[in-house]
Amino acid sequence: MDRVVQDKSEEMVDEKVIWFQKPGIDSANDKALLPASEAVQEHNYFRGKLRWRPVKKGSSEEICNTEDGLKLQIMALATDNDNFDTLRQQAASNIDVATKTHITYENQRTTGRRKFGKSVSKFLKGFADFLSVYSGIVELVKGAGQIYGTVAYETLSIFLVIVVNKVDNDSKITVLLTELRKSFPQLEDWVNIYPTPSIRILVAEVYQQVISFARHTSQYFTHFSTRLWMAIGKPPSLGIDETVAKIHGKLAEVNSEAMIQLHKRSQKIHIVVEDNNVHIKKLETSNMELERLNGVLTRSLERLEVQHEKFVQEVKLKNEEEDRQRLETFKEVLSVSPRPPPKGALYSETDSGQLTYPCDETDVEVCQKSQERAFSKLPGRARNWRGVEYRQMSPELLENCEPYEQWLDRTESCLLFLGGQTQLEGRNGRGFTHSWLSPATTYVTEELRAQGQKVAHYCCHPGDTAERYEVKDVIATIMYQMLEWKPEILRNKYQQFRAMVQSDAWQAEHEATAVSALFRMLLEVLIEIKDLGTIFIIIDRVDRCGRKLDPVMKELVGLVMEDLGKVKILVVHNSAFDEQWDTDDMEEKALSRVLIRQKWDQTRLTPLELQRALSAH
Repeated sequence: MDRVVQDKSEEMVDEKVIWFQKPGIDSANDKALLPASEAVQEHNYFRGKLRWRPVKKGSSEEICNTEDGLKLQIMALATDNDNFDTLRQQAASNIDVATKTHITYENQRTTGRRKFGKSVSKFLKGFADFLSVYSGIVELVKGAGQIYGTVAYETLSIFLVIVVNKVDNDSKITVLLTELRKSFPQLEDWVNIYPTPSIRILVAEVYQQVISFARHTSQYFTHFSTRLWMAIGKPPSLGIDETVAKIHGKLAEVNSEAMIQLHKRSQKIHIVVEDNNVHIKKLETSNMELERLNGVLTRSLERLEVQHEKFVQEVKLKNEEEDRQRLETFKEVLSVSPRPPPKGALYSETDSGQLTYPCDETDVEVCQKSQERAFSKLPGRARNWRGVEYRQMSPELLENCEPYEQWLDRTESCLLFLGGQTQLEGRNGRGFTHSWLSPATTYVTEELRAQGQKVAHYCCHPGDTAERYEVKDVIATIMYQMLEWKPEILRNKYQQFRAMVQSDAWQAEHEATAVSALFRMLLEVLIEIKDLGTIFIIIDRVDRCGRKLDPVMKELVGLVMEDLGKVKILVVHNSAFDEQWDTDDMEEKALSRVLIRQKWDQTRLTPLELQRALSAH
């Protein structure tokens, strides 16, 4: 249907065609118009018969050969003859003056010196009106060649100049022009009429007859004997009357034919409009059906969205449950060294060597309470406690530690090592073996977790007494904390990690071999979680972990050297018997990732500091 309407619309647009084309293109020209050469020859013959000759160029009587030129010529002649329109425009600016001027002007037009101008003005008005209707025909005929327009307009220009000069002797021409103008079709646009062969011939004949009328009239006014014979004898038919009669007849035919074509065109437009109305109704019906279907689809989509959301939640819960179960299963696979349970710990008496988590070693609150018991500052006991005379770890003291500040500010992976001795008198009794630096780990862990950071914490001295821990215990528990952050890792890595745990290297009795295998798995986990941001690993009392310090520290330094995103490690070491971490053989690149404060020993307060501490309690 859309295609039919479009074709009809295009057909109507295509009807605006050229009426007359150049010779050899349209055979209708041969039936309607003289050949261009004959038209020029006939026009030159007409000009030669005239006794009047055109004046020089630039005068208002100069011969014009275009429509615009004719219009300018009419305006010039009207100005030369003191056109009444000009006088009327001047009068419009002042009513009083206009009234007086009009009375004076009418008297002069009837009896005075302006009697001659009145006839000219009347003729110029009639000629301008006639030109406005006849120029439409000329413009159509010009399609066959510019010369046809030139002949027509030049003939009318000669006619205009001659009649203006002679109009005081005869008003018949003005009357004839007025009658002809009224006979022309009242069409706003001739191009809108489709040029059928019959109407094309009629229009061409009107074009030619008007030229003949202008020529006869021009000859009439330029031959005195002819005008005298016409005035005395008044013969029944002269060239002017005969031509005018033919023009009237042809114009009547043009009007009739034009009306027929317009009715046809109107009918065609009506058919297109009716077809469009039918199509619009079909579209409205289709649109209503589409709206109904859209409503059905919208409701169906809403139901599907609800079902999809429900399904997504079910899948999510299912995956989370499977991840949790897989993680619990991996906890059983991830074996550690069997050892007796320390006092107050969560290990059972029948420890099977499997990982226990959560536990006291990872519980910051448990570790913090144990440290508070070892370094008590309770009011009422402070003055009787010798430990009050020694410096105690605090958040303020830690923040003033330059290596610690650098460790926080670094944009790459790095390791901070804090080591020092604790004075026996600095603790709350001889039964405690805590390090005065250990509270720093709980401060840092609490602060970072409050900021939403990922922190894996392990304390090798969670109770009141010290125990020995295997490196496997520490690293396996730290790794398990990381797997809790992102348990979906095991969907693809479970079998690989299980194979690593069951490998000979993992089970090797040689500590360095087993530790190396354990850190390889930790490295794999860090690679999988690097999208979580900065990862913090905090180990308190590394001196209670393993048999020697260097193998563990070597592996920890290796972690901050890898491309794992950003990993920051904090290690606290209690330097009993002045034990130090030896970094002399460490490469320069590795040293650039390590921050150290060794020999940060607990010292006695100065008298002033002691006085302030006692005053605070």
